[in-house]
Amino acid sequence: MKSYLYPRLNLDISFADLAFGLFPWLSKSSVQNSSIIQDFSRNHKQVLVTLSVRTAFDLWLQALNLPKGTEVLMSAINIRDMQEIVKNHGLIPVPVDINLDTLAPDIELLKSLISPKSRVFVIAHLFGSIIDLEPIVEICQKHQILLVEDCAQAFCGTSYCGASSADVSLFSFGPIKSSTALGGAIACIQDSMIAEKMVTLAAEYPCRSELWFCQRVFKYWGLKVLSIPQVYVFLIGVKPRYAQNRTRCKEM
Repeated sequence: MKSYLYPRLNLDISFADLAFGLFPWLSKSSVQNSSIIQDFSRNHKQVLVTLSVRTAFDLWLQALNLPKGTEVLMSAINIRDMQEIVKNHGLIPVPVDINLDTLAPDIELLKSLISPKSRVFVIAHLFGSIIDLEPIVEICQKHQILLVEDCAQAFCGTSYCGASSADVSLFSFGPIKSSTALGGAIACIQDSMIAEKMVTLAAEYPCRSELWFCQRVFKYWGLKVLSIPQVYVFLIGVKPRYAQNRTRCKEM
């Protein structure tokens, strides 16, 4: 029986979707921002489409304009860039350890970390899980802390478009995410005035061109081909042979 070696990460996108992505003019006629907004506005929030979750988070912090030194509580597990964005705004990230059984923040620890400078809590739904936010919402409301839910790893279709009680819900469609679009994010914002400021700020950002996106499609098309088990096992086998040949050349 023949066996194959599978890569640890597979892109959640088909070759048909990649082919569709090479025709941005066709995409424009098929998928409009209005349909995305309609799908994600069920909690009566303002919906903004951005390049990434990091872009949306940065826009939100700009619009919020918190005083320097304000503390931002954050789930202890998240990508480094989210913490760096907080620091770039002159704010102080405060990590909150999570319970490894539930992937939710430790409630008692969260309570102990809250100070008069705490204004925001960024909670990440990790590894496809959706955390019960009720106890966290209660704590945030009691201390007048804004709640941001990072749903970058928790997109499961429009069955969950963010908690109605969260001030901001962020969804990612980057290359390694479920149902990837090779980029893009959706931000659902509770405060309409903050959302309007974000739109104004976003208008000043440079736009990615269709050529940029086509190059991105070709890049991930190549990675998708390399992740085919028959191709991947050949690729893995090439490296040891190449290393052996180099060793022999050095010995000669």
